[in-house]
Order: sequence, then C-alpha cells, then structure tokens
Amino acid sequence: MRAPTTGVNVLPDKARFEIKYFVPRVLGGQLREAIAPYVELDPYSKKEKDRAYTVRSIYYDTAEFDYHFEKLDGLKVRKKLRIRTYNNYKEQKTAFFEIKRRYNQVIIKERAELPISKAREFITQPSLEFPADIDDRLKRVVLSKFFYNYLREALEPKLLVVYEREAYVGLQDRSIRVTFDTNLRFHFEPEIDEIFTDNGFVYRFEPYYILELKFNGFMPKWMRQLTRQFSLSAQSISKYCSGVEVFIEKESSTTLLNPHVNGHHGIRSI
Repeated sequence: MRAPTTGVNVLPDKARFEIKYFVPRVLGGQLREAIAPYVELDPYSKKEKDRAYTVRSIYYDTAEFDYHFEKLDGLKVRKKLRIRTYNNYKEQKTAFFEIKRRYNQVIIKERAELPISKAREFITQPSLEFPADIDDRLKRVVLSKFFYNYLREALEPKLLVVYEREAYVGLQDRSIRVTFDTNLRFHFEPEIDEIFTDNGFVYRFEPYYILELKFNGFMPKWMRQLTRQFSLSAQSISKYCSGVEVFIEKESSTTLLNPHVNGHHGIRSI
C-alpha cells in the first residue's frame, strides 16, 4: 500500500505553533481583559450565549496505543487521527476527518469535511476508493491519507474527547487564535454513533482552563507580555493522552499487563 501525497513540501513557509498552559479558572476574567485590545470572539463563539461551543472528537489509535506512547516517549515527529464535530446532533450536521501532525514544535493540520451520515458510512466501511460525488481534489487527498493510515495501522476508536471552547481571533492578524477550553471529559472506546453522547464521561482538570495561544511564525509581543504578566508556564498538554492515562489507571487497578508478554507491550504503566 503506497502512501498518498499532495506532491508539495509538507512544511509551510510560516510554521504554525500552538502553546498550551494550565490556568486557574479564577484568572479567566483578568485574562480576557488583558487580551481584549488584540482579539475578538470568533464567529462560532459569537453565536453562543455563554461564548463557548462544544468540541467533540473521536481519536483513533493502534491496539497497543502507539500514538499515545509516541507522545509520552517524546518523538519529535508524530501524528494523530480523529473525527471531529461540534455541539449537538442535527440531521444536517457535518464532521471532519482530521490528521494532526507535529514536526518538533510545528503543527500541521489537514481536514476533510463530510456530512455526518457519510462520515459514519466511511468509518464503518473503510476504503481507499471514494465515490464520484467526493469531487474536491484536496478533500480526496486528505481522506486518502486518513484511510491509508487507518487501514495500514489497523486503527481503532479509543477515546471520545469532549470540552467547551471559548475562542478568540486576532483583530489585525486573523491567523492568531486564543482559546479557553473547559469541562474536559472522556468516554472510552466509542462508536461513531456515540460522538454526540452526553453520558458515561470521566472529567479531568475541572479547576482549570487549558489556554492555547496559536500563531504563525513568531509569538506576537502582546502574547509574550501576557505570559510574563500572568507567570504562565508552557505545558506539554495532550487532551487525548490525558484521557488515555485515565483509562490506563482504571485498567491497571484491575489488571497489570506485562509489556513483554508474547512480544506485545499491551498497556504500559506510566
């Protein structure tokens, strides 16, 4: 099986960075006041009365959680595959097949949008052949990459990650984003039809926002001042890995899997 390619250099001219911080919720008001001269609510947060919309993502990994452990082992080049949608179910809702790659500190995201019904069909009957009505070339390339990895690595749905996001976009540079994520919660081994569920969640980091500062090239001066003003320390935060750790802790409390049995590392303790 040959990997699909766009035929272009994978790294953009201006690298994308996403820097994450844990911030106590009590500082939320002060942070919003500090960023107000530089950003405004993005179009989706503007639609919500409480300024936050719900992000829902199913993450796919190997049977042995290789993507998770690549993150923990500090691999500089790694990827994640997920299906993402937003808010609550509607018949006309869309979903995004996403590939998120990291090259050292540089983030590259590719996504292909499909109706939720078509997404369900594709993920339950995976193939590298797509119907003629998927006529957008870039969409077909992203889907080909997604399902090439999905099939080659025998990926499985491991975790549904859900949270509320309050998002801001730069007033002058629209590529700048600031997001506050709250109510991070996980549902283990989900089916695609459970992406809109509101049941069976485990919560993490409830007293905190996960603050993300996103920009191309170099961090703006006002962001650097913000980190100094609030003594923010960048953290290596993975929502997916945080959820897997909860799952591993739960499994380890009942059975400890030996990483060397039959050459299968199973679930490694952290």
